[in-house]
Amino acid sequence: MQACPHIDGAFLTLNGDAYLTDALVKQLAGASGPTLAVMPVDDPSAYGVVEHNRGHVTGIVEKSQDPLSNLANVGWFCFTPEIFTAIADTPPSERGEYDHP
Repeated sequence: MQACPHIDGAFLTLNGDAYLTDALVKQLAGASGPTLAVMPVDDPSAYGVVEHNRGHVTGIVEKSQDPLSNLANVGWFCFTPEIFTAIADTPPSERGEYDHP
């Protein structure tokens, strides 16, 4: 939320432990709306798994023992400023963190 006054267009957020490639950064930076990067994995129960319907994210479930897909959230996001409204409307999790809406 502290970044909100400094953002006037789409922006990237990247988890600190994510491996990046120039191609992926360029692809995310060129996204036309909110976007997250995913990658198929062999053991989806070890990751936050992205549930989707025809390419549209319907949920992200952390380390499910019964994952609905093999697409892992790899921690690379392109957001628009509207994300700040969604964050403001989202209560903190039990861990005191704001999970992606």
